[in-house]
Amino acid sequence: MNSALVLLNNVSTHIDQACITGITNLQSPLLALLATLAVISIATEFDMFFGPAFNFGNMIVRIMHIGFLAAMIQNWGMLMVAIKETGQILGMTAGGADATYTPTGLIGETCDSIFDSFQHIISSFPSFTSGGSVAAYIVALIALCIAMYAIFRIAFTLFMANAEFLILGSLSLVLIPFGITKWTRSIAEKTWGILLTSAVKLMVAVFMVSLIQNEITAAFSVTDTDVSENVAGFLTSAASLVFLSYLSAQAVDLAMAMTTGAVVSTNNIIHAIPNAGRDLKNYGGKLVSLIGSVKRSPAICYQAGKDTLNGLKNGYNTARNAYNATGRAAQKAIGWWQNYVG
Repeated sequence: MNSALVLLNNVSTHIDQACITGITNLQSPLLALLATLAVISIATEFDMFFGPAFNFGNMIVRIMHIGFLAAMIQNWGMLMVAIKETGQILGMTAGGADATYTPTGLIGETCDSIFDSFQHIISSFPSFTSGGSVAAYIVALIALCIAMYAIFRIAFTLFMANAEFLILGSLSLVLIPFGITKWTRSIAEKTWGILLTSAVKLMVAVFMVSLIQNEITAAFSVTDTDVSENVAGFLTSAASLVFLSYLSAQAVDLAMAMTTGAVVSTNNIIHAIPNAGRDLKNYGGKLVSLIGSVKRSPAICYQAGKDTLNGLKNGYNTARNAYNATGRAAQKAIGWWQNYVG
């Protein structure tokens, strides 16, 4: 199982390294931009610093502001790590977990329990020679696919929350220098909104994973010797796991909406059932109409052919009339030339 998750581990590691490299590469240009904007800010507020009512306090406050932004640019990576760890610790504390679950760790631990339960159920089935049913194997395999889909959906939610924090948090560094001028100060304020939103999403994702991880392991533990009971429990646990996966994704989206004030849809898989029935009814009506049109196709083809022939006939008559009119005009022109010119 661990070898199968090497790709996901490599992607996570590559994102971490790319974000660290991006922060390091952006520090020098952003410090130069901060110095340029600081000069522009002081020059455009000349009366505040060098006017008749000159006060050293204004200059001191402005220098402290510039130094604070420069220190943030220099230590942005450390600040991001502190905010990220704070969000993860809050999520773990609320969920009652002792360690942070990574997407690969979640998949590895839960999939081991799911596969062990599936293997125990399959090995308990009677063979085909002893009257075993193919349907039992198919039902168990479907339940396994459903459970794997739900696990990867939960892991994807956690992975995206972590990746969004790293990528958006590191790239929001470019907005910090714009906080030095009064015209672009609102742009720099978006940096804190990005960090807050990403940290809350990560905290909620860690909380949901910490809350359900132990429950998943317990739900797929096989303790009953009755095969039918094991199959029913396995299928029920898989269906419940799908519900938890949608709940986790919905909770993360709702947390983002609460911090940004955006509108988020609360539709889930339950609301999709009547919509699916309505779509099925509409497609059924279209299918009936299509079958009716196929039954009427000979008459439709005959009418289409008749209309095509009439169109060709009308086109021929129009072309013939145009040809005759052109010939008469040419004869009149030749007669006029002979009478008045030649």
